[in-house]
Amino acid sequence: MSDKNATIDDTPLLSVRDLSTVFRTDRGPVYAVNGVSIDVPRGEIVGIIGESGSGKSQLCLSVMRLLAESGRVTSGSVLLNGRDLLCLADREMRAVRGEEIAMIFQEPSVGLDPLFTVGQQLVETIRRHRPQPVRLAREHAAQLLASVGIARPTMILDEYPQKLSGGMCQRVMIALALSCEPQLLIADEPTTALDVTVQAQILDLLLKARDDHGSSILFVTHDLGVIAEICDHVAVMYAGQIVERSPVDQLFDAPQHPYTRALLRSRPLLSDARVHPLPTIPGQVPRPGEQPQGCPFHPRCPDAMSICHMAPPPVHRVAPRRDARCWLLESEADRAQASEGTAYEGENNE
Repeated sequence: MSDKNATIDDTPLLSVRDLSTVFRTDRGPVYAVNGVSIDVPRGEIVGIIGESGSGKSQLCLSVMRLLAESGRVTSGSVLLNGRDLLCLADREMRAVRGEEIAMIFQEPSVGLDPLFTVGQQLVETIRRHRPQPVRLAREHAAQLLASVGIARPTMILDEYPQKLSGGMCQRVMIALALSCEPQLLIADEPTTALDVTVQAQILDLLLKARDDHGSSILFVTHDLGVIAEICDHVAVMYAGQIVERSPVDQLFDAPQHPYTRALLRSRPLLSDARVHPLPTIPGQVPRPGEQPQGCPFHPRCPDAMSICHMAPPPVHRVAPRRDARCWLLESEADRAQASEGTAYEGENNE
């Protein structure tokens, strides 16, 4: 964990506020990200967890402004060092990528072009942001490959990505992302499909980047063990929303949202010697555009109340830097008042 007292500037490096992302489909607009707010403090690692389809990757792509043609950000702000990335011209945003913010994709094939060698891609990225002779850029590229644990880096520079293993390609992606020492590194499930040994090495590389360059990291994963190991804070996403935010130790000790508790129950524990089926969460994440009324988790929630079916829950601050979006945290009187208000609105709409 990073030293909280070492942070000189308390202003978050990245501050996302009320971000919504919509995609055009044959069935109409679909919201993949719905009113998300999240901060990434300087020099810290913030994890995002949630099942597939929760909107984690689309949130990252929205921050990077790398959405598919059918997608667009419809509201909110993305402040990096106080500057709203959503207001930048395309040329300005291209300069920000790599220089100030970089992304490690879940699939190396997304970020590595099979038509160019590893060296060509690294050298081009380096020279775009740090103009210098090709020879010096190539030497820098070899040093980067060596720094991420790649043996024979000068030989690998001349290889095409498809000739390398998945673990090697992921290391190249990390070298590419770190080539200009960005202030913010977004890692979208960088250890998926890698064996345990390679996964541990990749995590060590990310921690080294944080420690050596002071980089902040937004880390997306399904693996709760990884979250517990490297993250300072964690956000839990469900159906395009953040349903809980917390310092990582407090989240594991006392989760506030039923979805978070269900995720924690579903993880295998090595300390449990009993042989029994692993608990699962019934049902599945609602498809974008097919979210139920009220709280999106209520069809799967064992603690759902009548109000959960009628009205979306507000965000409740439960402690400093801790909040959760759940009606269970509301007082009984407030729930009754909200329920009456929802019923009244329904009558007026009829």
